[in-house]
Amino acid sequence: MSRKTHPKKEIEKALREAELAGLTVTDSSGHGHSTHVISGDQPHPFRVWSTPKNADNHAKQIRRHIRRNT
Repeated sequence: MSRKTHPKKEIEKALREAELAGLTVTDSSGHGHSTHVISGDQPHPFRVWSTPKNADNHAKQIRRHIRRNT
């Protein structure tokens, strides 16, 4: 399944890591300021913001979510 790429390279790299870890990354256009949603077996999905204040910190949050849910 193809998805849109994230404009920030750090976040796009973290999204690819989530896909490799077996989590589902989907587009979420039309849901506020989030561009993607990371979901899997966890009850609460992780929303990826389109314009985070600090892209490096947001990528770290994505990686932390991957570690906790795989």
